[in-house]
Amino acid sequence: CFLGCFLNPGSHRNETSFEITILDVNDNPPQFSNIEEIFGSENTNAGETLVGSVRVSDFDQPGTSNTDLEPEIVRIECILDCAIPGDATGLVELMMELTSDIITTYIIRFEAGMDFAGRRGQYEVEVKVSDKGDPMLSNTEIIILHIVDRNDEYFAWSVEHGYIFPVEEVIMIASLRGSLNKIRNAKMLNDSFVLQRFQVGSDINSITGAEFFMKTKDDDF
Repeated sequence: CFLGCFLNPGSHRNETSFEITILDVNDNPPQFSNIEEIFGSENTNAGETLVGSVRVSDFDQPGTSNTDLEPEIVRIECILDCAIPGDATGLVELMMELTSDIITTYIIRFEAGMDFAGRRGQYEVEVKVSDKGDPMLSNTEIIILHIVDRNDEYFAWSVEHGYIFPVEEVIMIASLRGSLNKIRNAKMLNDSFVLQRFQVGSDINSITGAEFFMKTKDDDF
């Protein structure tokens, strides 16, 4: 901006220049977008990054305190199918990374704050993001976290003396598929038996569970 001063004709003239800075008003709170549900499992260990993310942007002037964003987790609570209902403070932590400085945009990801073993359920994670403008503006969003059950509970026989399947004398073990359909998914926990013996007519043919498992595991029942 130039300023010129004119006095009466024949008088001296002088000019100067100065800058006018129009300061940004902090009138845009942080805005969440691309909100994804996040996922882990009971196999997830502390420090592992979870699947899913959320973006947050601020449309005030980049590079100022108005777009200097600070996130925090306000609340974590299990709300559905909870192995441990209620408050779950510390279950997850968040990380925020700047992805654009044209319109100030961050991506927020989450990592496990502890091992997820025994923590299956659906959680609400309340996230708050605040800027450092004057006045300070903030916004909150509920992120859904799913911790899925891990398949670690195997079916096991509990009968002490095993099971006896009576079959006709001419039927071979390979032909027992229909009768044995209910044990095709039995899990061998060790070298103990799934079936202790088969009764074929009046004869007893002993077979260990490990042997039975190896004989039939590739059969298409």
